[in-house]
Amino acid sequence: MRQCGLTVSDEDGKLIFYTNCHEIANAEHEQMANGDSLNFDCYLNSLGYDAGSWVVQGSVVLPDPADNNIYHLLHVNVGDYDDLYTIGTHLLSTKIDMSKDGGKGEVVEKNSVVLEDMVLPGGLTATRHANGRDWWLVVFKYNQPWYYRILLTPQGVINLGLAEMDVSFKKADGGPIAFAPDGSKLAVVAASPYDQGEQPLYLFDFDRCTGLLSNSKKIQYSNLLLSWGGFFRNYSYGCTFSPNSRYLYISDRTNYFQLDMWSDAPESTMINFADSDGFWDLWGPDYLHTFDPFTHHAWSFFGFSGLSPDGRIYTTTVGLTRYFHVIERPNNPGISCKMEQHSFKVLGINQYSFPNHPNYRLGPLEGSGCDTLGIQKAVYVHAHPYPEEGCVGGEVHFEVTAFGTGKSYQWQSSADGGSTWANISNGAHFIGANTEYLIVKNILESYDDMQFRCTVTGNASVEVSRPATLTVIGYLPVAAFSFVQDIDSLHFFNESQDYEYVQYFYGDGNSSSLPNANHLYLAPGTYTVTLVATNACGQDTATAEIVVEPLFADLVASRTVGCKPFEVTFTSRSPYRALTHQFTVNGATPNYQGGRLRTMTVTYGTLGTFDVKLKVFGPNNEVAEILLEDYITVLAGTNPVADIAAAQDGATVALGCPSCLADSYTWHFPNGDTLGGQSAEYTFSQSGYYQVVLEAANQCGTAFDTAAFTVGSPDVAFSAEKTSGCAPFAAQYHNWTQYAGATLEWHFPGGQPTTSSEESPLVVYENAGQYDATLIVAAGGLTDTLTQANYIEVLADECPQPQVFAQINELEVTVWTDCQDGSAAYLWDMGNGATFDTDGATYQYPAPGTYGITLTVAGPCGTATATVEVKVDGPSGIGSGAPSPGSLRLVPNPASGTVYLLSERAYGEGAAFRLFNPLGGEVLQIGKHYWGQREQLGLGNLPPGVYFYKFNSQSGLRQVGRLVVE
Repeated sequence: MRQCGLTVSDEDGKLIFYTNCHEIANAEHEQMANGDSLNFDCYLNSLGYDAGSWVVQGSVVLPDPADNNIYHLLHVNVGDYDDLYTIGTHLLSTKIDMSKDGGKGEVVEKNSVVLEDMVLPGGLTATRHANGRDWWLVVFKYNQPWYYRILLTPQGVINLGLAEMDVSFKKADGGPIAFAPDGSKLAVVAASPYDQGEQPLYLFDFDRCTGLLSNSKKIQYSNLLLSWGGFFRNYSYGCTFSPNSRYLYISDRTNYFQLDMWSDAPESTMINFADSDGFWDLWGPDYLHTFDPFTHHAWSFFGFSGLSPDGRIYTTTVGLTRYFHVIERPNNPGISCKMEQHSFKVLGINQYSFPNHPNYRLGPLEGSGCDTLGIQKAVYVHAHPYPEEGCVGGEVHFEVTAFGTGKSYQWQSSADGGSTWANISNGAHFIGANTEYLIVKNILESYDDMQFRCTVTGNASVEVSRPATLTVIGYLPVAAFSFVQDIDSLHFFNESQDYEYVQYFYGDGNSSSLPNANHLYLAPGTYTVTLVATNACGQDTATAEIVVEPLFADLVASRTVGCKPFEVTFTSRSPYRALTHQFTVNGATPNYQGGRLRTMTVTYGTLGTFDVKLKVFGPNNEVAEILLEDYITVLAGTNPVADIAAAQDGATVALGCPSCLADSYTWHFPNGDTLGGQSAEYTFSQSGYYQVVLEAANQCGTAFDTAAFTVGSPDVAFSAEKTSGCAPFAAQYHNWTQYAGATLEWHFPGGQPTTSSEESPLVVYENAGQYDATLIVAAGGLTDTLTQANYIEVLADECPQPQVFAQINELEVTVWTDCQDGSAAYLWDMGNGATFDTDGATYQYPAPGTYGITLTVAGPCGTATATVEVKVDGPSGIGSGAPSPGSLRLVPNPASGTVYLLSERAYGEGAAFRLFNPLGGEVLQIGKHYWGQREQLGLGNLPPGVYFYKFNSQSGLRQVGRLVVE
């Protein structure tokens, strides 16, 4: 599918259908009934095959406001080209009924004309009407200051006619359009892939009641820019709002920008927070053959973007890659939005395909005059709070973005890893406890590792956000960097410490947030580069001075002397900012080449000496040239020929070149040895795969030939310095195979990296378990493989963070832990000198008081401690206890489904059996008039885990214990 394609899933993420704007397929990847013949437009005809429509945002799917089985596919049909620009001719509507064809769906209405006019070829997007039921679409006239308001209601798709605006769009073939998630703003990137001029952004306010646009603003943000390999059309692709509708993200191929929509002047807030890092993806065996650095088929330049239901912004690549870029925290300002380039790997090759969906979860505009239907929408948390790093005494914020009706907010905190939560109130350390935006101020050191979450309560449902952790620090960053300069191109290496973000300022008005960044200066001069390292406690800077020389011309030839026909490749070694390279080559074919290519290959067919001239043009009207007089010499004669003839006897080879046309011969061996003469004999010192190179030369040049020899066969051997240890475990492998010239292919399932070709790779295993290791040695068509099963054993403590619990009964305290590690040793310190070495204990204190109880768990990889404070001064506590001696037993233990309570005697009315989870929550209670000495108890559908029981009788027996449910 190309730009027009989209997929549709249900609320559980199950695929329903998808389209490429020429046909519709169902969830079984079959053409849906009557799902053919959509949009037979110029793109289909020009391609000659049905790859789908190339129209950007050429379709959008909307659920029917009255029937959950009906979907409306709105799509633009395009017509002839206007110069280089595509024109939309119709807005069409296709209705899909998913109740048909056994639930696979059927197209029941197709290509119904909503409007027929010259409109923009794409840019379809939608937002909810303020009544919370209907849908708005805005369709712009082509090159005129008008737009159509389209409304989807229970009565169908309605064209409300034209409305006027103060701008017009023509060149929008490459520019996307986006509504803010709350429907209040509309952004239009009026850009084209064929326009080398301005790339403007237009912003509008949108009235969800009337469907009218107002308050237009034009912002210029991108022009023709220089990138790797030369200048190219750097047109725009991305246009997406953050979940909270505050930030707008727009991009061209090499830059990502953010604007603050809550500002009265959003253009003044625009920052370039990310630039492309130049990554490109090798994804197939034929890729190098087809790679074109000037069409950027492999580059991961920024492409189309969209806001995902998980609250992240995903961005495709312009090149054919297997990766998406991800903005992890789009509700955050600047570089703290955390752009992760090519971090999300997809299953196949993707270039432009990206789904185009509105915010289906948007409800009515509550309190407006259009909120008349009483619609209630369930709460959906779109953006969860992000983990934050704060400085002692400083301030951070946590934010949640939710959709739904009747919403209220309550922030909560947890200091015990999420076991218990407490509501937050506004005060000395918190502001906004009952809003979407919680500010934590005057941060205390004790807040380190504290978690925060928000409970969002609506009139239709309640949702709790994922927790986010606050990490408290007390130190400033240290900024440092180094660089390598190649004329006007520089590569910077970040060497800062204790930072969260870094940003380079190059002194020419440009910047980069890449830790290891590349930059090309477009003009000569002296520049001060500043690196700013930032963390929650502040900033530090480091600077360096860069001198860029004026533009100059320089070239080198692959050979300067040879016999006709003499082929030579010239390469421009001029500065990288040179846009155009003009080669003038006297006496050769061809004799002239001009353009962005930095190389030129020619053939001389005439004897003599020849001049070569190179003239280069840079930005800012810089021009330079060089003339190399008598640079090339073409001689009469015969070019040399190299053709090895060889015979092998074990490790000895006899080499010769009886048909060679040369004056001198040099034989090159892999270990650096060389021999002269037209023939030679050589003995290899060990088994291996060897390539011998013959260099045959005369006055006309040099010729080469290669011969390969296999001596013996590989016998794989390898080992690791250590084969067991605690996670994370680093295994240092070594190859001991004695076979020269071999290639190595390691496989480390469960490790990082999973594969390697190094001689001695270092592999890290993060998780406990046993892991195989494999080495494949290949050379000269021979291979040998060795797999050592369960070679690496990684250990880990089962209880790295144990929790302890206490049950108090007057002076008696029962303690237990959620840690059930059979290989661990336990030690309880009851706070008064008493100790126990079991996983739980019951202890009676000799006197009332407050005691700190400490549990130490010693596992194979270290020790962990946990504490609990108890106050023993009388009966208190509801909970559970660890096993203790008594007159009751539960068998079997562990149990599943049924357990038997065995007692030394019977108990009468008033006895009760209660079962608790480790946090003290009661999950089962059984009361009987009579308890025999053997009672069968049903456990129902209790999930597996550790539980604690409590048995009480009127006769005074009280016993607590532990039950494991499998």
